[in-house]
Amino acid sequence: MEPKKTDENNSSWENLNLNYSGNNSYASFFPSKSNIHSYPAKLVPNLVFTLLSQIKKEHKIRSVLDPFVGSGTTALESKYLGLDFYGSDLNPLANLIARTKVLTLSNRNEVVTNIENFIVRLQEEYKNARAIKMTVFHNIEYWFKENTIRELSFLKEKISHFLKDQGIENRECYALILLNAFSSSIRMCSLSRNSEFKLYRKTPSEIKKFDINAIEVFSKNVISLIEMLTQINNAYKNESVMEIVLDNAKELKFLQGRKVDLVLTSPPYGDSKSTVAYGQFSRLPLQWMSDLLYKYLGIRVYSENCDEYLLGGKKSKIIANDNAFIDNSNTMKELICKMDKLINEEVRKLKEMKLELIALQKDAENDRIINKEDISNDLFGLLKERVRLDFYRVYNEDTSLSRKEVKKLSIENTEHFFSVLSQGEESDRLDNMELLKAKMKPVKDTINRKILSVSRRKDEVLNFFRDLYQVVVCTNETLNKHGFQAWIVGHRTVLGKININMREILSDWFSFMGYEKVTDLTREYSFKRLPYYINSTANRNDQIKTMMEEYILIVRKP
Repeated sequence: MEPKKTDENNSSWENLNLNYSGNNSYASFFPSKSNIHSYPAKLVPNLVFTLLSQIKKEHKIRSVLDPFVGSGTTALESKYLGLDFYGSDLNPLANLIARTKVLTLSNRNEVVTNIENFIVRLQEEYKNARAIKMTVFHNIEYWFKENTIRELSFLKEKISHFLKDQGIENRECYALILLNAFSSSIRMCSLSRNSEFKLYRKTPSEIKKFDINAIEVFSKNVISLIEMLTQINNAYKNESVMEIVLDNAKELKFLQGRKVDLVLTSPPYGDSKSTVAYGQFSRLPLQWMSDLLYKYLGIRVYSENCDEYLLGGKKSKIIANDNAFIDNSNTMKELICKMDKLINEEVRKLKEMKLELIALQKDAENDRIINKEDISNDLFGLLKERVRLDFYRVYNEDTSLSRKEVKKLSIENTEHFFSVLSQGEESDRLDNMELLKAKMKPVKDTINRKILSVSRRKDEVLNFFRDLYQVVVCTNETLNKHGFQAWIVGHRTVLGKININMREILSDWFSFMGYEKVTDLTREYSFKRLPYYINSTANRNDQIKTMMEEYILIVRKP
């Protein structure tokens, strides 16, 4: 049953223009391309401001909760509007970024002067440094050049000494600014591709050319951050409560029974493993400064990979192991039927492909040359991808080639390989057949893995929605009577073909809890830091379109 839709002020919602164009600003009231720290899948500040303003204008709301606070966009917009804000996130880095974003510079002149003096001394002190306590963790040399490790280790040591010398009243302020800038510098100075949220190492040619001074980067980040915070602080209309903590959205223990007037949030689109990998994005900074985060800000880094603990993660805490999230949503029931049907079909195809490959392996052992026409399209796609990957790895070791050139050469050589296999000289065909024979076993292993992973995919999807349902139950318990919930979601694709209607699932759950639907809205993505097409996790050779629209569901508690 769909939630009852109220007509109250509905026309005012329908007249809102949410399709913002241009660049995604740092804040609705601070139109800047600058940022205190990058973070995946950030909300559009103008959208949050519009929703908050509209609800605030029509109803008496004084407090806002975001159980997935992320980089703190909702927190900052709430503070600008003079609303009390409560936020939680299980990602320690998100806590650092969000708390920095809403930082009030009380003793501004003193703070700025002390930090600027600290920055000025860094380069000279580094030149004269004799002994530096080097930071060590697993794979540090893989992600950072030797000189960068030394510079970052020096910075970490200096930051720690500086914070230790500060008085209790200003220590948190200094820690937020310096550790936020340090975290941002770590990502910028690493050998990971900064254009990606997941951890991908730069190519050998990119690494060879990569030359960066971590101390200079850190100094610039600190100065830029102070300038932004100073300007933003000038824009606040009223002082309000800002509480952001490391807590589970399925429990929200930190509220300790306190209630709020509005829940405004944007949950993850799915489990971090197959959507946005928040933990991977955060791993390197957390490895460098977990001890400083806990010592000076009380942010405990409980794991270097928080993805496992987020919604649907294999270590996510089970609050209620029942099927209420299915029973209370017809959309969920339809989704399960679709997944069962598709999984059965995919497993059947994979098993047929495996039998076909076994037959090809026998032919190859008997020295029979295999033509493309002898192979089904699906199996040929897997064999072709295996050949391409091997070429890619070889060319990727060449430090003179760019990533684009590596990709182009691997594709060209793959096409040539199969062309020779079909139409080349006899001796060349035999040579390529021997190479192809060697690739059949890893392809068989891939098929076996796919059979297992496709079968598990349903459980992974259901685990995510089981967790998400518990968040909805928890936010309902923390919401005042007649309070509002506004959820901003995207419709994701699973198993390469099934589009999940997140808005309708949430709508079903809220309807069961007795909520009235105020409105639902749709907006196009104008700012998108995701590729428009990605490879399916079900079949790497299939490309699927990424989310192009956002959906906003607003409901009211009875």
